[in-house]
Amino acid sequence: MQFTIFGELYGINVAKVLEIMMADKVKPIPHSHDAVEGIFKPRETLTVINLPKYLTGECGDKKDRDLFIITNFNKMHIVIRVHSVVGINREFQGGHPAG
Repeated sequence: MQFTIFGELYGINVAKVLEIMMADKVKPIPHSHDAVEGIFKPRETLTVINLPKYLTGECGDKKDRDLFIITNFNKMHIVIRVHSVVGINREFQGGHPAG
């Protein structure tokens, strides 16, 4: 699945994606890594990673149209904030794969 951050195209294995949803309020976690935005509880408590900040060091403004991608890596559910989802490309072979 392809998504964008600051206009750059990235990809994640679609098999790792559990759900895509509009970004919502996140409760900050004190003393956490700068890229850990906090926790989010749609049904269970999940850690939200601000992927734009992690990849570029730039926080930028959180946009109303940002998306959360709920993923499963190594039996852990993690939420990543992205700017947009482009779609699924079965022939993805370039760019900056995130998973």
